[in-house]
Amino acid sequence: ELLFERLYSRNSYHIRLLFQCLTLLSEVPTFFSHFHSVYGIDSVIAALNTLQQMNQKKLLVDGLTLLRNILQR
Repeated sequence: ELLFERLYSRNSYHIRLLFQCLTLLSEVPTFFSHFHSVYGIDSVIAALNTLQQMNQKKLLVDGLTLLRNILQR
């Protein structure tokens, strides 16, 4: 939950690191069995909105990849 809460940052470096970490975690079945992914969808969407405003296209792709991983499960 802490990682998802940090996605509300406007620091693109931090967001990139969080996306990388969360993408790795999204490959672990336990991540979904404890409903962590449900909690984080709002945070990921908020981060995507922030990145769009900041015109961070590469990070938008990373965030959309994470969101896709979450929604496909």
